[in-house]
Amino acid sequence: MKPLKRVTLYAVLLSSLLFGCSTQKKQEEGQRPALSSQTQNVAGVQWSIPATWTKGPEKQMRVGTYFVKGSDENVEQGECAVFYFGQGQGGNVEANIDRWLAQFENRTNEERNKEEFNGISVTIVSVQGNYLSPGGPMMQSQGTKEKYSLHGAIVEAPGGMVFFKFTGPSSVVNSASDDFRAMLQSLSKNVAG
Repeated sequence: MKPLKRVTLYAVLLSSLLFGCSTQKKQEEGQRPALSSQTQNVAGVQWSIPATWTKGPEKQMRVGTYFVKGSDENVEQGECAVFYFGQGQGGNVEANIDRWLAQFENRTNEERNKEEFNGISVTIVSVQGNYLSPGGPMMQSQGTKEKYSLHGAIVEAPGGMVFFKFTGPSSVVNSASDDFRAMLQSLSKNVAG
């Protein structure tokens, strides 16, 4: 092969490689869930709310409530509730995970892991099954809901534990799992919170 043809071939290959990487990066960036400009904060941390989630009205004992619609209008929407009970309140990480898991019968796809986002330790849990739908002052079952999922996160904030509990039909929760993760990745320390 002549030197000029070899240089031209290398230039074509290099530009194809660079263009391919750039296109792949743009596609990956385009697939990232969008976060809204709305933020919330408590216990020294703040986070951004996913753009497709709807902020609900204030509720007792909750920092925030977000509603998540699925692609099928006939399916119940999911709900992500955020709780903060105060410094040293609310129990430890393992006790809360055990309590969340006990709210499901016929559990499958149970996972838990610990990660760090922007210097903040977060324990993440997920499970599928039949949800006992606890509620009321004694947290008694409000009726079993089949094919439900939970994505939960316990954030070790400077001011105490913050609990994110996202439940709903599995189709809704699983399709919004990237949004949930993006919200956790947006966590940052905020001394004013």
